[in-house]
Formats: sequence, C-alpha cells, structure tokens
Amino acid sequence: MRVVFDTTVLVDGLFDAQSASNKALKQVKYGRVQLITSPSILGELKAIAQGERFHQTELRAWILATGIASLANVTLVEPRDVPKVVAADVLDDHVVAAAVCAKADLIVATDHHLLELKEHQGIRIVTPEEFLVIIGVAKAPKEPGKPAPPKGKRPAPAPKEGKSPTLPKALPPATKPVRGGLENI
Repeated sequence: MRVVFDTTVLVDGLFDAQSASNKALKQVKYGRVQLITSPSILGELKAIAQGERFHQTELRAWILATGIASLANVTLVEPRDVPKVVAADVLDDHVVAAAVCAKADLIVATDHHLLELKEHQGIRIVTPEEFLVIIGVAKAPKEPGKPAPPKGKRPAPAPKEGKSPTLPKALPPATKPVRGGLENI
C-alpha cells in the first residue's frame, strides 16, 4: 500500500512515541507500507522541528527529514504541478500533489483541512487511527449504539514485579528542545 503522511503525522510520529502517528510511522519502518513524500513535505517537517514548539537545531531538523527520506520503504517524488485544492492552507496542496503524482492509495492526516476533503481523485484521506485499522494493525472502535462487551470476565493483569505502570509524560516546557525523533520509530 502506498501512503502519503501529512507533515503533522510525521511530526507527531517523531516526537510523541505514544501517538497513533508514531504507530503509523512504524509501519513504514517495518516494511508494511510504502511511504511517499516530497521535498516540500520534508521541508515543512524541518521548519516545524526548528520552530517554537520543538526547538531543534538546524542540523537536528535536517537529520530528522533525511532520516525519514532514507527509510527503506520511502519514495521521494517531485510533483510537476501543485494544483490549488486546499484553499485554507497552500502547504496541504503539496501533500495532495505528492499523493496524486505517486498514485497513492491513502493520505494519512491529522490536519483538519485535509481531513475535510475526505478524498481527492480517488485517494482517501484518513486519520492515523483509521489507517491502522485499514492495514489491520488496530481494531475498529466500537460503533455507537452497540453494547460494550461484558466486564469482569478476566481480571486485569497485575504489573510485573519490580515495575510500576508507566503514565504518559507531560510535554516539556517549550523553552527546551523536545527529545524525540528517529529513535521513537
């Protein structure tokens, strides 16, 4: 399956190891899907990594972008035309153009402008959670109106001896560089 991840999926996948975007990015690393990207998408990734939220150095941001591009199941495309599809965000047009150029099966996005499109030229636009269900890595969420499975059949497993359950970490203050990156995938 050929997929294009929008920049927010790449950023979330690199900097939030607990996110669905991280799980989606790991599917590229494991060879389950082929990621299609472009210089424009990687350029936006570098700019976000260096921005106010993540405070990465120019070198570290470059390493992140080239690290993504160098994964075995990544294809870099350079669309000749970038049609105006998303009026509210011209950078999203580059995501759509890469998908059309590469004849991708899906665009995986968290950006609401892209998600509102739902599809473009037969290419579905889905969230990382939906993507994981489509490729069979996650189960579909419970549909509204369906009863929940009966509780109490099995007790919850006890934590292993010597290990306490881990809780999600709070985001570090915005003044320090955020740890994350290729080691998260």
